[in-house]
Amino acid sequence: MSASGIADNSLVKRVVVGIFFAPLLVWFFRRGGYPFFAFVVFLTAFGQWELFRMLHDRLRFVHRLAGFISGMLIIIGTYIMTFNVITGIIIAFLVFIYVVEIVTGKEHRLENIVLSLFVTVYPALFIACMLKLSLVPDVTESIQGRYILLFMLFVIWIFDTLSYFSGRLFGKHSFFQSISPKKTVEGFCGGIAGVIVFAVGTGIYAGKELLLHAIVFAVLVALAGQAGDLSVSIIKRDRGVKDSSNLIPGHGGILDRFDSLIFASPVAYAYVLLVIRFSGGNY
Repeated sequence: MSASGIADNSLVKRVVVGIFFAPLLVWFFRRGGYPFFAFVVFLTAFGQWELFRMLHDRLRFVHRLAGFISGMLIIIGTYIMTFNVITGIIIAFLVFIYVVEIVTGKEHRLENIVLSLFVTVYPALFIACMLKLSLVPDVTESIQGRYILLFMLFVIWIFDTLSYFSGRLFGKHSFFQSISPKKTVEGFCGGIAGVIVFAVGTGIYAGKELLLHAIVFAVLVALAGQAGDLSVSIIKRDRGVKDSSNLIPGHGGILDRFDSLIFASPVAYAYVLLVIRFSGGNY
């Protein structure tokens, strides 16, 4: 089969899987509560598993186990206690890993500590921001945390879709070629233009006082999402793999499909937190 035929077959598979799972994903984001918490736990667990899988030759079992437990504690602590508990979890994890390296480490001790911290913070801490965003109190009478989450989700989808097709149709100038050769400046611009149009429409619908916030939020999320995509590409290139796993047919793994969303979550949460604080709220 020719390269174009393989690409077209992959695109069809991506579309079919997307049509099946997109409504379910929207339901999780809109429903919030325990269903969304379960989705976040799933995302964190399999995201960490994919990282462990790619770094299997760099981290021992004790590092992977401690990282997994800490990641789950970060998510559970964010949901049932307070975001501040994360600091204590990360400090306790670091102390434990230092002790492990002191007692059993033989070489590359600093590298083991840094990588262990990395697989705990990413994706768990990033996804915890997504969970925290779902718990944000009403910004206005009609704008709740779950709707902000949905808006973020649609921004990521629109940016990814329009970037892909704009790049295929008009792409000529490479964009970060050493990291992701298929990305183009034209694709990036097409994605940004699309999310701005979407943000303007959403802002007008939600209320003109939210128009500027909708545009700024959408652009920040799109930029952070692009950074997330490129960041996972760095990991995969370093490890010599095409996909983080084959968990999702046509899409690769959790980190392949949700990299933009995971990376955009801390930025989205920080922006919403700033808006609430500067508007006199307390969260």
